[in-house]
Amino acid sequence: MKSNRFRILALDDEKSILTLYERIFSPSKTFKGSSSDVQAFEICLCATAREAVQVVQTGLEEDRPFSVGFFDVNLPGGHDGVWAAEQIRKRDPNMTIALVTGQFETDLVKAGQRVPPADKLLYIQKPFSPKEIWQLGVSMSAKWKSERELAMLQADLEKKVQDRTETLRNANKHLESEILSRREAVKALFDTQENFRNMINGNADGIIIIDENQMVQFVNPAAEGLLEKTSDKLVGTPFGFPMVPGETAELDIFRGDRTSVVAEIRVVQILWEKKNAYLASLRDITEHKNIQARFRESLENVRNTLGDTVRAVARTVEMRDPYTAGHQQRVAELSRVVAEEMGLTDDEAEGIYLGAFIHDTGKICIPAEILAMPRRLTDIEMEIIQSHPENGYQILKEIDFPWPVARIVLEHHERLDGSGYPRGLRGEEISLEARIVCVADVVEAMASNRPYRPGLGIEKALGEISENRGILYDPNAVDACLRLFKEKGYQLM
Repeated sequence: MKSNRFRILALDDEKSILTLYERIFSPSKTFKGSSSDVQAFEICLCATAREAVQVVQTGLEEDRPFSVGFFDVNLPGGHDGVWAAEQIRKRDPNMTIALVTGQFETDLVKAGQRVPPADKLLYIQKPFSPKEIWQLGVSMSAKWKSERELAMLQADLEKKVQDRTETLRNANKHLESEILSRREAVKALFDTQENFRNMINGNADGIIIIDENQMVQFVNPAAEGLLEKTSDKLVGTPFGFPMVPGETAELDIFRGDRTSVVAEIRVVQILWEKKNAYLASLRDITEHKNIQARFRESLENVRNTLGDTVRAVARTVEMRDPYTAGHQQRVAELSRVVAEEMGLTDDEAEGIYLGAFIHDTGKICIPAEILAMPRRLTDIEMEIIQSHPENGYQILKEIDFPWPVARIVLEHHERLDGSGYPRGLRGEEISLEARIVCVADVVEAMASNRPYRPGLGIEKALGEISENRGILYDPNAVDACLRLFKEKGYQLM
């Protein structure tokens, strides 16, 4: 957006209504943003549906999109406001549209089906209050701006994950290629008995033939190089290493120059000069082990990068909502120990921890003034707040986390009896990870202070999950949480 003003579009066939919009969104007005005062709005007035569509198209081409549009549903002659909204939505999926009507018989449900998604479509009944229109313009424009900024953050996060994933894939392909090469070499070794010795002598792996008494009978040049001993010093001496036919093991070979290499050994039973014997195949895997170490280090770096990025997203949310600063971290810590108490693996607990750490990411789309409201929220404000799980899911769903992070964010306010939101899931429809985070979220939220009330204390919080165990909250998660606080002395930090 090239201007620091939000662009508002008003569509109405009545000049008096357009004049009212112009007064409401006068460019001289300012409002408090999340960090500083900004010039508020640039208002654009249209009297016909076609004119409104063309204005939006021009704005997009000039990189001057509209944040909010107020469209009168009933326009005389030609196309109506719903048609205009439908055409504009095809061009700009991010603009919030408010359908305005003074006729109670207007089928708003059918209109909503033509102009998805539901979270970017509002309905306003005429006559409306200028103060209500102003507040909607402020709130929806701030939400629109936050979503644009978050889209850039999400794109950056996706690129980092993709780059790290590609590095790991390349390393894995290299390892797979080595394994395939080894298998093909072993197969070729036994394809024909006629050139058996020639193949052994030319093989890059060290080949040693050992008789039933563990005495060396033959070594190829590669084995001489690996052991740094010539054939005449090896043949007729004990092999000196443990052998388990059919299994692969690793050996540390210490050589005369005090250096050591790591060798992979595989032993098979064969006939050698018409007698039972063993063929030991040795391969220097020192570099392979080094690659594995670098691979593990790279994987750990990816996990650390994911963790750092998740924490950065969490801090971004909490900067807009100082009253709940630290809430996500406390919920994440409690979720992890509850998961461990339930017997989940360290990896599963880590995924739950990261999901919990950004479970309120969707609140970045909620106007800051609603998050910090020092009173009980109205129904409209509560409906806006309750959109945050879906908002968070839409932000995170395309990121290829190794855990169900986006699903945790989506479902952490669902309840076993179906009374939760945003989708009213029940029982096993809710993921186990989200059911664990739900219990931790309820305990932390009740025990801590909120803008509209002081903290209720940990006893009240534990009483809530205990009373609704198996009704609203997962019974195993509740039991684990109660044990942590009552038997093991766990405390919220």
